[in-house]
Amino acid sequence: MSHSVTEINGTNVIEVTTALKIDTALLSEVISSVRTVGQAAGKVRLFFHLPYMTEWDGTTPWAEVLSDETSLEQVERVAVLADSQWEQSVEGIAMPCRNADVKFFSLGTNSPAQRMGFSKLFGGESAEPTQDTRMDGISAARTWIYEGYM
Repeated sequence: MSHSVTEINGTNVIEVTTALKIDTALLSEVISSVRTVGQAAGKVRLFFHLPYMTEWDGTTPWAEVLSDETSLEQVERVAVLADSQWEQSVEGIAMPCRNADVKFFSLGTNSPAQRMGFSKLFGGESAEPTQDTRMDGISAARTWIYEGYM
C-alpha cells in the first residue's frame, strides 16, 4: 500500500494514510475527497496517519495540485499522527487548510525503521516504542478528530 484516502461514512472525516511520503497523487485524492465531503457535510476533518513516513523536504507539493491560491476552507480540523521527528512539518502538511485547528499527535520517538523492527538488524540499540505508546497517540488523535461522533 502506498497510500489511501478514505471518507468515513456517517462523519465528515477523511482518513489519509501513506506508507513513505506525501506526494501529488495522494494530495490530489485528498482535494477530491475534501470537495466531495465538504459539499455534502459543509465542514471536513482530515486525519493524516503517517506511521512509516521516511521522506520529507520541509514542504508538500500542494502548489502542484491546487489550481489556484484558494485554501481548503471547508477543513475545520487536521490531525497529524506521525513520528515526533515530523512535528515541525505539520504546518506544511496542513498548509491549504488555513481556517483549520491543527494538532500533531506522536507515535513515539523512534524512527520508522525501528518501529518496523529493523533496529536490531542494522545494529540499533534502542528499543521499539511499546504498543501502549503507539496506541496512546492513535487513541488521542482519533478521539480529537472524531469528537462529536463517538
